[in-house]
Amino acid sequence: MREKTRISPIGKSNRGFSLVELVVVFALIGLMLVFAIPRFQQKLLPEDSRKVARWIMAHTAAARTRAVAEQTQFILNVGISENRLWITDKAMSEEAALAAKEKALVLNENVRIRKVEYPGKTAVVSGIAEISFYSDGHADPAWIQLKDTTEAPVFLFIEPFLPRVRYQDAKVE
Repeated sequence: MREKTRISPIGKSNRGFSLVELVVVFALIGLMLVFAIPRFQQKLLPEDSRKVARWIMAHTAAARTRAVAEQTQFILNVGISENRLWITDKAMSEEAALAAKEKALVLNENVRIRKVEYPGKTAVVSGIAEISFYSDGHADPAWIQLKDTTEAPVFLFIEPFLPRVRYQDAKVE
């Protein structure tokens, strides 16, 4: 008797894929991933401007808390021209203030500080802008505008009476 071979519904036999076919498919998948993964990393991983925003949020909260606890004025120094951020207090000596500036967060080339705006005053676009945190718990209201490689501005608003920093992709008056 003759053996029966199983035929698939399409009309071919069920013998699987050859090694060459599998290698070609995996090579194509690998090639697609080479181009797709960098794009996913840009969208999924935190951007440099978000890292700077987190630094500002954490350090302004700490400065506000320390200002109340130590009953002294703390200052967030925004070095626009130098592209760096650091915290000082009014009780610091000049040497200690210079040491704090040396330990500052220096922003990398992907993020720039564009300006600092105080409501009702002119914007600071170069030099050092100071945002104060007072011993009674309030702060100078200020907008800090950052720009990253995407050229999309990021705005951080330091609330005068609330202990948080508002992060926005567009400025709201």
